[in-house]
Amino acid sequence: MGSPVRTAESPLSPPSPRFVFRRSTVRQVSAIAALTILFCISLLSVSVAGMGVNYVFVLLPVVAALMDGRLRSPGSTFLIAAAVYIFVFFAASLYQYEFAADSVRRLASFAIFMGIFSYAFMTIDEPKVVAFKTALILMSCYFSLMSVYGLLNLEATRAIVGFEAKNLIGTQRIGYVYLLALWVVYLDPQQRKLWGLMRYPIMGVLLAGLLLTFSRSSIVALLASGGLFTLSRHGDWLKRLDVRSALNGVVTLIGVAILVALLYSLFPLAFRFFDTRLFGFFSSEQTVVTAIIDPGTSEGTRVYIAIQILEFIVRNPLTGSGYLGPWVLRDPLFGSAHNQYLDVLFRTGPAGLGLYVIMLVVMMRYLKRSQQGLYWGMVAALFYGLFHETFKESQGAFIFAFLVGMTAQAWRDRRDARRRARADVTPPSVVPAAVPD
Repeated sequence: MGSPVRTAESPLSPPSPRFVFRRSTVRQVSAIAALTILFCISLLSVSVAGMGVNYVFVLLPVVAALMDGRLRSPGSTFLIAAAVYIFVFFAASLYQYEFAADSVRRLASFAIFMGIFSYAFMTIDEPKVVAFKTALILMSCYFSLMSVYGLLNLEATRAIVGFEAKNLIGTQRIGYVYLLALWVVYLDPQQRKLWGLMRYPIMGVLLAGLLLTFSRSSIVALLASGGLFTLSRHGDWLKRLDVRSALNGVVTLIGVAILVALLYSLFPLAFRFFDTRLFGFFSSEQTVVTAIIDPGTSEGTRVYIAIQILEFIVRNPLTGSGYLGPWVLRDPLFGSAHNQYLDVLFRTGPAGLGLYVIMLVVMMRYLKRSQQGLYWGMVAALFYGLFHETFKESQGAFIFAFLVGMTAQAWRDRRDARRRARADVTPPSVVPAAVPD
């Protein structure tokens, strides 16, 4: 698809803090508010029998297609990927006779998976992007405050609250959502302008929610993305050290220290949990090795599942399971793949995973150039996906679908800019000849 370029005429104009808050009309603000509400609903986690069922986000592309009477071109990369995924579905349906009884579930899983392309066929303009980011922050704050309330209620009803809080209020489903929201509110110019000084307490609320997931993946992803961000932004800081940059660095460190101290005073249980289960765990090589070879541990279960998935793929290299989940292996340890990339590999085969990675590369190139907040949030989410499913969940599917839509829109903007540039060039054959005196 090539690197997307945004132009002044494009629906995705360069981020400007003044877009919404100084120059928008009442109609634009109303549209953003309505879209924000829809996107907030789309980010709710609604489960039936352990399966996410909230796919209301696909209604907007359907309505847009009906109103416009046409579909936008998503670009060659996404078209090829969609075509291959459709082929995987039909091929698996034809030759995997042993899973014939699961045909309805296969069809449902296929439809859900293909939802990641839904926003690629509609226009993604600036109001939709603003609404998406705002909804991401609002719902993350809501989830976080609900976790805080749950912990306070637990402490009020129990004399002693220990690490069992992980099973009572912890979750592995939304840590990556917190991380996306955290990076957006920290880096995005529009959201910084919208929230003003409130963005600092918002970041505190989001970090509190991240702690109360009691998920080691959340902290690992936060530290990994934060470390890479620091290296990319300040890797050569010492080479060009001056008084102003040094003061900014000191102020940043003081602010982080104050925030961590405040969170520790409010949630000491979460800090003790991660000190024991994360940092203490990896400080002992023998403990790590023992856990990896024991299928009864979290780490050992993941290794066992990964081996079983790879063995299945060797037997089904063309289509994987054809969108059926790891539960088809009928193993009591299999509730899920516990890894976003293994899940895609299992459901769509090596070709499907390869295309998935290509889509991620195209998406990340665009986000790095034009959407720094979402880019670093996605870096964190990609790390998180090494340990849990992310975009397989309903709210994750919405996030991925919207980012695919933004990337496809950027490609259309670049294509249209090239067409306008060619139209502005007058062919030499029509240049009038000079009239002699």
